[in-house]
Amino acid sequence: MYVFMWAVPIAGFFFSNSFRSNNVKFFGLLLPDLFPQNDAMVDFGRSLHFWLAYTFLAFIAVHLIFQWKVAKANWRRLTGFLKARKTTKET
Repeated sequence: MYVFMWAVPIAGFFFSNSFRSNNVKFFGLLLPDLFPQNDAMVDFGRSLHFWLAYTFLAFIAVHLIFQWKVAKANWRRLTGFLKARKTTKET
């Protein structure tokens, strides 16, 4: 997932630079052109950015689904521990 965190913005930067030069700002600072303006690469950059972003979103969704199972199991364990502790104190 960390690869996607880097790849999606770099693909977007590639797409923006291929479309028009000197148009990417990062917190108000104009970033230098690392990729030359190239009309033939605009479609490739757009597709690359699009598919990387949606693949990243799918990985996030799968990660959340698997973590939900872990969170439920930990919640059950915690409530079971608290119930056992409560009954131990009462006796």
